[in-house]
Amino acid sequence: MPPGQKTTWTSSVSGSPRLSSGRAVGHVAEVVLGLLESREMSIRELASAISVTPGHLSRVLRAVDGKRASPELLRRIGDVLGVPATDFFELRRALVLERVALDEAVVERLYREFNS
Repeated sequence: MPPGQKTTWTSSVSGSPRLSSGRAVGHVAEVVLGLLESREMSIRELASAISVTPGHLSRVLRAVDGKRASPELLRRIGDVLGVPATDFFELRRALVLERVALDEAVVERLYREFNS
């Protein structure tokens, strides 16, 4: 793609769960691509603003080879795009998994529930 040319993306965020504020909760790729489109911002510009390479950001958004955005990267993306990082499903999942991992009783209860 020539420098300066922007890719047009479509987003399916409209079908995502909504927060009480009315904002959609969605997967990082859906939310980010929709926000980039509405702000007429490129992946390259966002990558520069969050101090990663455009290739890395693209691989994270496409989940290439299982790449996932770290909670810190999600927070930086949210800051630049002006949305709370908790609007990203991936951050919510990471926070829940972190808390579950620290609570043996919850781990055991979920294990029994999932294996019954």
